[in-house]
Amino acid sequence: MSESRILYLVFLLLVAVTVAVLAKRLRVPYTVALVLVGLVVGLSWQSAGIELSVDLILLIFLPPLLFEGCLNMDLEVLKRNALPVFLLAVPGILLSVILLGGAIHLFLGTPAVYTFGYALLLAAILSPTDPVSVLATFKEAGVGKDLSVIVEGESVFNDGIGVVLFLLIAEGLRHSGGESFDLQGGTVEILREVGIGLGIGIVLGVAIHWVLGRIDDHLVEVALSLILAYGSYTLAMVLHGSGVMAVVAAGLILGNYGQFLAMSPSTRITLHAFWDVSAFLANSFVFILMGLSMHPEDFTKMVIWSAVGIFLILMILRAGICYGLMAVARLLQHRPPTRWTFVILWGGLRGTIPIALVLGLTAATFPDLVAEAAGDRVNEARAVVFGVVFLSLIVQGLTIRFVIRKLGLGGGSDEELMLHKAEGRALAAYAAERELEAMKRQGEVPEKIYLEIKERLAKETGEAVEELHGLLDGHPSLLGARRRHIEVRILQAQRTALQKAVVRGVISEDAFHPLRDQIDFLLTEGLPESSEEAPPTQGDDPDPR
Repeated sequence: MSESRILYLVFLLLVAVTVAVLAKRLRVPYTVALVLVGLVVGLSWQSAGIELSVDLILLIFLPPLLFEGCLNMDLEVLKRNALPVFLLAVPGILLSVILLGGAIHLFLGTPAVYTFGYALLLAAILSPTDPVSVLATFKEAGVGKDLSVIVEGESVFNDGIGVVLFLLIAEGLRHSGGESFDLQGGTVEILREVGIGLGIGIVLGVAIHWVLGRIDDHLVEVALSLILAYGSYTLAMVLHGSGVMAVVAAGLILGNYGQFLAMSPSTRITLHAFWDVSAFLANSFVFILMGLSMHPEDFTKMVIWSAVGIFLILMILRAGICYGLMAVARLLQHRPPTRWTFVILWGGLRGTIPIALVLGLTAATFPDLVAEAAGDRVNEARAVVFGVVFLSLIVQGLTIRFVIRKLGLGGGSDEELMLHKAEGRALAAYAAERELEAMKRQGEVPEKIYLEIKERLAKETGEAVEELHGLLDGHPSLLGARRRHIEVRILQAQRTALQKAVVRGVISEDAFHPLRDQIDFLLTEGLPESSEEAPPTQGDDPDPR
């Protein structure tokens, strides 16, 4: 790569960092700001001739985006919500592609403009959801973990199905002259690729987890996570499986077992920081590269109206699919609550994945057209997808906070909020006492001032602890959830200590294995289940005084 292109990439990174800073200050979702800046950059400057194939686009950008999301996903909560996640991610995206493709073919322009094959291709590109900015809003608003996991779980799994569909439809168009797609054969191929991908992800995830338990070096452990993400994707693609599903499976294993059972707390901090940066860079470059591929002449009247029409059709179809599938979930499982459905519907933004997919389109996808016409079709597809993503991020991304507030889903229950406040006060009081004692030992506080402040802090600590204990005694569901959270943290710490003792030769392998198995049993089956209505609490526990 020439020096000019390197400078160009550095400039794009500077743009991305600037956008992130401004978005945070203006309290605008980062992805919304990125799509706006990407459009401005694309219409103002010509690209440096950076052309990437669809395979390279997916290989570079998908692993960090998916792996980072899976690292933070609670597998226990995911299992509890497996039915709604499955319905949305598998039947949901299949229905979306078929219905959206048919609607585009029938209602937008003439069949010559949107052939059924081309309409299906656009539908496959636009159907995967990407709730990055929504999840950040969920976290700020205090939305419960169950609802967050349903929205994020739908995204990571429908990304896998969507990418496979896109590749199959694009391949079908290349071989059929742009007219048709073998739906039956495609369904069988999807199941085969998803199965291979999940199998590879699970095997590699377990293998890396085993290796992590036998080393104690945060740099090597983070490097192994990078190898796991890109290695699982690449191996799955080489074996004609779904690279996306391989990354999802590997990320879930490392996120729920590897980082807690085989990594020290400092390594976990390093791991999350690394993958946060990786996902930030991937998101940034995808949006900016999309903007750079746009030109003013691409935004014709037909393209603009197509983007608006497709977005409206997409939202109408998603409403029908979400409400229908969630009704099935409630019939079979008596959950999730009805008022969650609109948030799930509105939280299904279109973002990085559709843009990454459409960036990989080339003229070869449309063999029925001459070279110039095929190039125009690619530019048109990019402009339409960019328009739909733009509308999705603006309309849904900027209003999701209002929707959460109106439905009363932010901040949890009054009891949860009171518990978090009490825990916060206790944590702050204990931290203040520890700091005062440290200053006293170092001779930084005169005795008179030390005694005055110590008396005041002791009173504040006692009041905070009394309030916290009163809340827990009065709400058994909160007490059960908090007890389980603490017990899991303690068992994880014990397992980590045992693994490090084996690595350092303090205890033998023969002594380690039965102790480890006993802890694993308690972690998976031995702890009592907390109530489903109990809120997952976060943060460190106050000192147990």
